[in-house]
Amino acid sequence: MNILMAITVGLIIAVGIYLIMGRRLLHLLLGVALLGNGVNMLIVTAAGLTPDSPPLVAAGEQVPAADSADPLPQALVLTAIVIGFGMLGFAVALAWRTFYYGGDDDLDSMVNTESQAAAALAAQEAARATKPEVDPAIKQEGAQHA
Repeated sequence: MNILMAITVGLIIAVGIYLIMGRRLLHLLLGVALLGNGVNMLIVTAAGLTPDSPPLVAAGEQVPAADSADPLPQALVLTAIVIGFGMLGFAVALAWRTFYYGGDDDLDSMVNTESQAAAALAAQEAARATKPEVDPAIKQEGAQHA
């Protein structure tokens, strides 16, 4: 069982690293998620797989049985899953926003986004400067006479 888990963990981590090295933002996010899950599986596997003896304290006892599973790695992995899910959700929101405004999820094309954003901001400012603003009071007077 430990050999099978070691091979599974190795494959998941290898696929995660392969996806992280890709050019697409979505592949990067999937790779980070797989890498996090692989590391969580590694921690649980290294702590020992004891499915027959959960870390529960029997009635009237002060400590769990000697052959029970260690609850600390399980608690750490549960915390890592929650934190990883929250970070992945935030990263997906950022990726969606980047794709929405950039039009592409290619990481190599995102190198010049700062200069593109500055040029877009300058164009908006220039458009505002050339367009005269109408005073709201004048708008109301025009509406009353009509």
